[in-house]
Amino acid sequence: MNCNEFNDRLADLFDKEVSSQTLAEMKQHMAICAECRALYESLNGKAEDLQPLHSPLQANIIPMNKAQQPTIGQRSSRKWWNVAASVAIFAVGLVAGSTHFFSQPAQASSSFSFAEAIQSVRNVGSYEIQMQVRTTAVENFAYFDPEADFMSVTMQKQTLDDKEFWRVEKEGGRTIVCDGKDQYMWIPDGAHYLGTPQSNFMENYRLFLDPTCLLSMQQMALQLGKDVTANTKTTDSTLIVTTSFEVDGTEMSAIFNNTSSAKTVTIENTCSLPDGLLRGVRVWIVWNGKVVELIRSTAVNYNVAIDHDSLVSVPQQVEWTDLRQGIAPAKSEERLELLSTESPTAAAQRILYALISGETDNAAEALFYYKAYLPTMVQKFAGAKVAHFVVRKDKSYAGVYVFYTLTHANGNTEKCHVALRNDNEQHIWILDGGI
Repeated sequence: MNCNEFNDRLADLFDKEVSSQTLAEMKQHMAICAECRALYESLNGKAEDLQPLHSPLQANIIPMNKAQQPTIGQRSSRKWWNVAASVAIFAVGLVAGSTHFFSQPAQASSSFSFAEAIQSVRNVGSYEIQMQVRTTAVENFAYFDPEADFMSVTMQKQTLDDKEFWRVEKEGGRTIVCDGKDQYMWIPDGAHYLGTPQSNFMENYRLFLDPTCLLSMQQMALQLGKDVTANTKTTDSTLIVTTSFEVDGTEMSAIFNNTSSAKTVTIENTCSLPDGLLRGVRVWIVWNGKVVELIRSTAVNYNVAIDHDSLVSVPQQVEWTDLRQGIAPAKSEERLELLSTESPTAAAQRILYALISGETDNAAEALFYYKAYLPTMVQKFAGAKVAHFVVRKDKSYAGVYVFYTLTHANGNTEKCHVALRNDNEQHIWILDGGI
């Protein structure tokens, strides 16, 4: 097997159905070819990085204070689109070989090396990325609304003594901080969560805020893709790499009706020559027949002076919900067996009935991340009725959506949903959003 044959079959290594003969031939080639072995190891690491991770409250908004709290079920009718998760699927798809992306092979300038560009970013001691994003201040970082106004999102990252420290914040809204030991996430006048550095608080949005991820994704696309539009343009000082592909959206109406909400996404990365550093990012989506810009960087600066104390500062004298040990354990082996074998529909019913009755202990494990908001949630569900449960799965989300009909105490009826996931050590369905 030569290098060209290895590249053609590389995606097979990420396929569980790969034949033993192919596997043996490719392993034999990697044993004698350091370049192909390095490519495999790089892609394998990126594939693992982009797999869905446990992220509390990932699917929807973390509950806000009473003044900010949307009406129950409001998300069901709103237009929203998880472009970050979809792009992550795009990147994993490149590695897994589940799709073929480029109609014409796209080649970067001969004077440009993605490997050198990625290493250049890794060598910088700090960087700051400022972006304008169509989103809202308190929604999670995976939330984009093509009809929303632009708002500022900033990421600062600093490397000291081989440790990474970073801060991501929406202007006046959700903030995430990693102090090299723990990770913190909070909303002003809202919830405060404490996790490990591996907690997926930022979700797949990190693709847009980490230059190495963006460059690696483009590198994979250029090396492995075959069937989506891609092109590169070189000026005297820059290389512009543009990639267009179709992904599934996550509109609630499409998920409920089990239909496709595919959208065309275009990502443009601008790198400077000759250092290869990423200097600009733009993302567009075709929405209702129009091309809408979702994300645009306004500044990407490297080796900037960052005040370390300000970078890792977090609110003081607040109660942090500690997620480092996972959700609260089931009170007995019998209860654990009951909850771990429960269907998503049964779990959704149990959670909603607990809120309606006010007897929230019956769903204590599932409501672990919502402890601070239980009084408000119980008040909102008081006197309500629920019926007509329908479970739907969307590949951009690690859990499931359970749709139901909610009848308020005043008789008004609406279609609502809850997001549930059970990718925890106990395999218990927990409430992850929708309320």
